Amino acid sequence: MHNWKDSELESPIVSIWCTAYNHEKYIGKAMDSFLMQITDFPFEIVVHDDASTDKTADIIRKYEARFPNIIKPIYETENQYSNPGSSINKIMFEHSRGNFIAICEGDDYLCDNMKLQKQFNYMTEHGDCSLCCHNTVIHDITNNTQDRDFNDWKEVHILTDEDIFFGWNVHTSSYFFKKELTPLQSEFNVPFGDYAILTLLRYHGEVVSLPDVMSVYDYNVPTGATARTYHVDKSKIVENIVARKNYLKRYNDYTKGKFDSVVSLRIAELTIQSSINEDELREAAQRLRKDKRYSEMMKSRLKNQKFLSKLKAYWKIYGSIFGKVWYWSIFLHSKLQGDGAHK
Repeated sequence: MHNWKDSELESPIVSIWCTAYNHEKYIGKAMDSFLMQITDFPFEIVVHDDASTDKTADIIRKYEARFPNIIKPIYETENQYSNPGSSINKIMFEHSRGNFIAICEGDDYLCDNMKLQKQFNYMTEHGDCSLCCHNTVIHDITNNTQDRDFNDWKEVHILTDEDIFFGWNVHTSSYFFKKELTPLQSEFNVPFGDYAILTLLRYHGEVVSLPDVMSVYDYNVPTGATARTYHVDKSKIVENIVARKNYLKRYNDYTKGKFDSVVSLRIAELTIQSSINEDELREAAQRLRKDKRYSEMMKSRLKNQKFLSKLKAYWKIYGSIFGKVWYWSIFLHSKLQGDGAHK
């Protein structure tokens, strides 16, 4: 095993993707967590600064000067996140030399120095695995909520299609996959890259989560991806729900309906959450009410204390608009048990 930060970098096997924007308070911790990785293969750190207006780029330059063989920075002069014609993942892909990709954004960090090695070992030993994930600590930087794990899986878990299309059980900081399978979701024009990566990689094989807690997700970071989506303009919540619904429709076409039995249910649920059209609501509600699979899944959700606590946390963090979107699931479930308002 080696710590590659002090060695002349050979051709990297793994490329760590780190995107950063105004993360001066966090980027150093993220970089240190990458550099502490112990592996039997070389890796590189591809860090993308999206035209930060604080000292993030300066901090990255200091790390680049110390470890020029391992840190491969990209410094933007114009913000790419706000450019609808740009894909940051595509930019990262073109600058990566590794056979595998590991993702961790600049305001999150790794907490296990064997993370890369463990995931590399699993993927090389299990050819049917297209995406290897692991458990993650959710840390609220405002301390409004207690730290908690992303999921309750205590052993290696192969995600079900319900896990993938309905749940949020694995965090982006845990993603590890083959570069050759990299889904360039720019083709789908979606704002939620993590969901696109998750669902598109499912098309290529199994999505597996290791039980080890190996990363920390900092939320309530003002310049974090979630905050940039929901705190700036609450109307974007509904916009993103509609975008996700439209993405899944295109996904169904792309995969030739391979997962239609569950994807169509998710589309119907998103319609319930976002639409004010009575005909759309009625059609979606009927689709869900008559499906036993969805009813059983909702019963399981409501028995899951982690799911319920997550709903309450989102209500507290993002306000009643976002909370109501999530609580639609409970409302809809109550309709499933009776005649319902939308027959």
